[in-house]
Amino acid sequence: MESFTIVIEYKTVKYGLVILPSFTIRQVKQAISDNLDIVVSNQVLAYHSVILDNDKTVGYYGISESSQLVLIENAFQNSLVNKDTGLLELNSWLDFLNTDFESASAFVRDVDYITSKIHETETIPYSLDCVDNALAYIAKCADRAGKLYALATELSQKYLFLQSECNRFHGIVDGFKTDQLKELQQLRSQEQIATPLQAAPSLPQPTMRNAIDEYLWWLDHEKEAASSTATSCPQEWMTPIPSMISMATMNSMISTGDADADADASVGETALLHLPMYHANYFVPRAEEEISVHNREGVLSVLERVRAHPESFANIHVLDFSYASLGNEGFAELINTFTNSDIPITELHLAGNQLTCNQIIFLIHQVRVPYRQSNPDFHNSVFPQLRLLDLNDNLLGNEGVRQLFTLLRYNCYPDLQQIFLLNNGLTTEVTSSLINVTLHEKNAVNVVIPETQLALLLEEDRAALLKLYHRIDKNSAVFVDLDHPSSLLFVQLYLLTVCSALVNCVERFAFKNMLITDETLAVVLSILHRYVLYNRCQRVTSISFINCKLGDPQLSAICKLVEEMVRHGATHIGFLGFDENEITAAGVRELITLCDSLNAQFSVARNPIGDDGFRDYLSHFFAQHFAAIDAIDFHGCCLTRASLPPLLEILEAEQAKQAEQAKQAKQGEKVPLSICALNLSDNLLGDEAVDDLLKVFSLLPSLHNVYLDHTNLSSAGVYTIISYFLKHKPTSTLYISIRCNNMDGVECANMKEVIKAGIASNDMFLIDLD
Repeated sequence: MESFTIVIEYKTVKYGLVILPSFTIRQVKQAISDNLDIVVSNQVLAYHSVILDNDKTVGYYGISESSQLVLIENAFQNSLVNKDTGLLELNSWLDFLNTDFESASAFVRDVDYITSKIHETETIPYSLDCVDNALAYIAKCADRAGKLYALATELSQKYLFLQSECNRFHGIVDGFKTDQLKELQQLRSQEQIATPLQAAPSLPQPTMRNAIDEYLWWLDHEKEAASSTATSCPQEWMTPIPSMISMATMNSMISTGDADADADASVGETALLHLPMYHANYFVPRAEEEISVHNREGVLSVLERVRAHPESFANIHVLDFSYASLGNEGFAELINTFTNSDIPITELHLAGNQLTCNQIIFLIHQVRVPYRQSNPDFHNSVFPQLRLLDLNDNLLGNEGVRQLFTLLRYNCYPDLQQIFLLNNGLTTEVTSSLINVTLHEKNAVNVVIPETQLALLLEEDRAALLKLYHRIDKNSAVFVDLDHPSSLLFVQLYLLTVCSALVNCVERFAFKNMLITDETLAVVLSILHRYVLYNRCQRVTSISFINCKLGDPQLSAICKLVEEMVRHGATHIGFLGFDENEITAAGVRELITLCDSLNAQFSVARNPIGDDGFRDYLSHFFAQHFAAIDAIDFHGCCLTRASLPPLLEILEAEQAKQAEQAKQAKQGEKVPLSICALNLSDNLLGDEAVDDLLKVFSLLPSLHNVYLDHTNLSSAGVYTIISYFLKHKPTSTLYISIRCNNMDGVECANMKEVIKAGIASNDMFLIDLD
């Protein structure tokens, strides 16, 4: 990926800036910040009088070599913003809530007033000597309004959470009152008490352990506690963090070049040595070990059953409630249900549930983090065995992720190995810290966002990911192709991105030239399994694993995934490709069963299926689906002469059927398609198979391509085959390849002369002997 130079005009001065075609506008602003010391949030870039969006790439706007961008510095007035953040300082109950209400009402009136002023002045023409000042002022107002909007959104969520907590707390206290009154009434009726105070027994503590005073205390003291308490987390999360990623770091993440290749590989390999990658040791979770529900009503029903009969769920290890729209109340129900539960949950998938910072704060209080500071041995009773937490596609934002790391700072989840945080609205401030945390030598958790994983990947993997992102931006990611040896981190991030960003638009999955170990396949299938459960891959028509070193057990797991895809709406799967693997006849039988039920085709060329596998294919699939098959391709399948008689038998039967169907065709019925290609290369056929091959040729008059390379034929066998085709000249173009057989140079030259003389009058006939 070649860099180029653009021109930045700032206050009548022009600067040259070297960038990459894949840069986003935000990355361009970061480069400007590194050179001109203007923070990114204060920059406005324009190109041909168009204000550039931070999330778009330079290519989107057609920016190329020597393009000139105009830079405007847009400094904010921090006093107003800081005044607004005072709304979050809730140091008392009712007094401050009343003050907040009055202030918020004043803000509403101010907005109405400013809006009316805009409407009054929008028709007034501005002269050239002041129009620039007017534009700068209007831009400041718009940006400030955007900041206040974001703040108001956060406030609304916090107040909604506070209201919910107050209502719940009110219910708890009211329950205490009701229980005590019932006890008093019972004791009085038994005349076993002297006074009500003496009669009241001690009541058990409620399981809800997040009273309002604890919540307010946490809001006031969390930052102070974080800075004064020793932690096991890297120091970057305890000290002020850099506001931006340096361009050197960014370049190392996305640029190309041989100069940095060795260092790049060293960093990636070193980081991968200590970085954990938790996935269960099975390819796809067994039904008895997983609860997977993706609508709110279904989740609440499951949680009710868990509370009523927890013993029935003792073997559950995986909870997947992704894209169920849980929201605040649903999340609280989930956490309360599994507080003090003995169910050994190791994976929790909550992607796409509109979770915000408030839900993480709620979890913090259920885990009792404030008390854990003074008692490090305090036992976490909420998912204590958790190893994988999936929070992709939520609304955590910067503050939500910081709160999430509070749980790690106090080692609340010692077994946690992976957290998925794709698409949570994180800014560069937090992603840069996450990169530092991930690369830290003592880090025990893989925080999965694109930035952290790119920092660990090699150049080829980064280029493949950037290509995927570009195709997603262009809405052209129809084919998902992984075609080079890749690390486990890359495969995981690539497929997680597909699962998160591509909803019912992928038509093909193709994995090529990869050494897919059991661990890699577990990652691939577990992510695709979730992709299926979320009903996001219903347009898939083709799945291929080419040259991936797969055996029969791995093939069986993939077949189960395909069956699951079909059950969830992927009814258009028409082809499964498994060329160049290590599949045997047993694997072929499983493929036949699956493809027969799907009415789909499959390919197993260059697999050691032998004559048994080929015979199973002929008798249990080929004969039943003959009308849909236009090629017989079993090159490199360890076939011998013994595989040809069963093929002849079926072809003769099909010829008889075709003759009958030809008669019926006059009445409007369709004649089956003829086979036009035969590939038996790289098999040990020998001259003994020549007679049977000639019979096969006679039964397939529509052949266009015949491949018999590396089939151990002698010059006599080759001559017999060529003579057959010279005698039975084709009526359409025919290509025959009989290369690399047992002929020396002289025999080959003589054979070419024979061929040249025989086909001189037929230019549609081509035979390849070289």
